[in-house]
Amino acid sequence: MGKIKVEDLLKSFISKYDFKAGVLPVKRLAGLKNDFKECLQKGFIDNKVYKSYLNGFSFKVPDDLKEAKSIIILGMARPQHRLNIDLGNRTIDAIIPPTYIDYRKIYRDVFKLLKKWFAADRYRLSRALLPLKLTAARSGLAEYGKNNIAYIGQWGSFHQLAGFYTDWKTIRDPWQEMKILDACKSCKLCTRICPTGAILEDRFNIDASRCLTFLNESKDDIPEWVKPGSHNSLVGCRRCQLVCPYNKKVKDWIVDIGKLSQEDIALLEESSKGKKKDPKLVNKLKSMGLYEWLDGVPILRNLRLLADK
Repeated sequence: MGKIKVEDLLKSFISKYDFKAGVLPVKRLAGLKNDFKECLQKGFIDNKVYKSYLNGFSFKVPDDLKEAKSIIILGMARPQHRLNIDLGNRTIDAIIPPTYIDYRKIYRDVFKLLKKWFAADRYRLSRALLPLKLTAARSGLAEYGKNNIAYIGQWGSFHQLAGFYTDWKTIRDPWQEMKILDACKSCKLCTRICPTGAILEDRFNIDASRCLTFLNESKDDIPEWVKPGSHNSLVGCRRCQLVCPYNKKVKDWIVDIGKLSQEDIALLEESSKGKKKDPKLVNKLKSMGLYEWLDGVPILRNLRLLADK
């Protein structure tokens, strides 16, 4: 008995787990590389942004799967998350945009699920270190908003992407021009509401070096020109997503993940000074899905900025 038609195999997978998927033949790696190179050459990607986020991409098949023939790009719905924080004199609800909570864990879990699903018919997989928004847009899975965020159907921008190589050969090649959402062509809501002026009128790519998300993920000081009232999330920024008409159905989708007490905040202060993290705090943060990015993001600084706005 031969292998199951792989398109049917993938279709049954995304149906079971309520995912969305796009597929490209591996020959399109050259096109993805050219797209990315063009953005660099035109100066659309700031050098600091490139070094912080974008210099780890690889546009060649991985060593552990030299026989790769296709690229699978998956999308899964993700909500915002709410963290209640006790400041002593008051409590605040700190909102965290989609994808920050358990990003790497969810990526690993999806990889395991897909790997197991495909292994039943002897297909192999490897993670793809590609610009996922670009790959999703070229495959037809997603379209870009004017804010350079990828949008997928009814989920809007409330989703997470994951990319993988596989050794099966797709019979389709849906490669297409990168599309901008129809309404974006005449809508200026995100441009007007962006607190740092990162969304530009004269070009498609935003100025990511001015994006509040980039600034508050960085350990560098927040520039003085950023208005204090700009801060709206514990990390990241939600302004352009919440005002976007394409997020109308999901903008109020928020999941509570728990509470940080005054004691927790004090322990975070101690660990930020280089002291060993308290095991109970570590376990608590892991259970909330916060631990992955805690060391890389100055959470206490962002909390103070959010509390003072």
